Amino acid sequence: MKKLLKKIYIKGKSTAVSSLIVSSLFFRWPEMTAFVIALSANKVNKNGEYKILCMRRSIFMDDVRAMAEYSGRLQYIVVGRDSFQKILNFFFGGPKKRSITELNYHAEDFQEEAKKKYRGYLERMLPVLKQKLQFDAVLSANFVYLEQQEWARVCENAHIPFIVLFKEGFVTPGYHQEWSNKVHKTCVFTGAKMMIYNEDIRDALIGSNIKNLSEKNTVVVGVPRMDIYIRERQNKEKKAVTLFSAYFHDKLSFLLGAGADLELVAKKVDDFHAMVMRYAKNHPDTRVVIKTKLASHFLQYVEDIFNKHFKNPIPNLMITNTENPTKLIQESFAIIGFGSTTLVEALAAHKKILCFDFGEAIPSKSFDYFHENPEFVEYISSDDELENALENKKENKDPKKMNELLKKFIYIPDGDASKRTEEEIIQTILSYERQ
Repeated sequence: MKKLLKKIYIKGKSTAVSSLIVSSLFFRWPEMTAFVIALSANKVNKNGEYKILCMRRSIFMDDVRAMAEYSGRLQYIVVGRDSFQKILNFFFGGPKKRSITELNYHAEDFQEEAKKKYRGYLERMLPVLKQKLQFDAVLSANFVYLEQQEWARVCENAHIPFIVLFKEGFVTPGYHQEWSNKVHKTCVFTGAKMMIYNEDIRDALIGSNIKNLSEKNTVVVGVPRMDIYIRERQNKEKKAVTLFSAYFHDKLSFLLGAGADLELVAKKVDDFHAMVMRYAKNHPDTRVVIKTKLASHFLQYVEDIFNKHFKNPIPNLMITNTENPTKLIQESFAIIGFGSTTLVEALAAHKKILCFDFGEAIPSKSFDYFHENPEFVEYISSDDELENALENKKENKDPKKMNELLKKFIYIPDGDASKRTEEEIIQTILSYERQ
């Protein structure tokens, strides 16, 4: 009941904030927009040497909470990116009408009038937002989000450091440059500093010749949210398995590259989900969770697969888009997925890892994190293989080799990524104060 009431409150608050922002935009009232956004802000923790305004993003918030927990030098105030998206849509004609994308946003003389109006609105918002929230810097999870391009410029022009903790880019070591060239070839970095999870990602981003990005304004810090797995490896396991749902239907060709059999891949993804559901049905004493991303269409996708294969509920099966991924990983003895950073988290937490086997359907190995280290994973392509992998509890993983692999993904697996990240944020703020 308490959980339900909380959901109702959050939904009600979100609806009210959205309506007020839309109304303020109708009346061209940026001060009111800023007031509403400030009113909707949430504090992650109570105290800190400086206040950091965070642009909400799901997994990114796990990093923020880890920094508050394991370093604790900064106070984090969170506002929704969706609020800024509404303002962007107002000036660019809405998501269905606008032709602008992350790849063409910075093209010369492209939608310049809309950008100018959007930027002007944000400039009038900033003093009110700053007065209400008293933040010293802004922190985001990526540098390409459309709604933050002008926001970053406005903050930097006002001498407020705009910092990115780059949460994207977890692909197989060795494939980062290929990935970055594809995703960032026309992007521009606007901000004070970019903090990056590992050295491969940093080298790939710089190697892509992203405008305004260089070794001088980038630093490798590791992955703050991984600190919890390294620091708290005590046994919290239950008789539980978690599948972190794979969903490629909206961006198959872009992610999987040339040569991928997209129709076969889509079918296999559906089959893998059904396979895990059948395992749940056959093992009523094991809690099985299928965790999707937050957006409703991800959840609906999995629910549709269930309804296609099963007529009755499976009591020990949970299909969810809201459960905390960290808690699920800690409480599960096995994690299943493909191309998900949760598999790296499972490695850091010393969990059994199972990956979907797509065989020749996906020639590229850029999203198969373990293809060069198969000793850390079991590949599954049938019900029998899933059964055998989950029922066989024996594992002989070499801790030294595991650490070597973790270094490729999370830099230094010492549990101090949160401290390194906060130190970089503080030094950036201090450098702006000295200017």
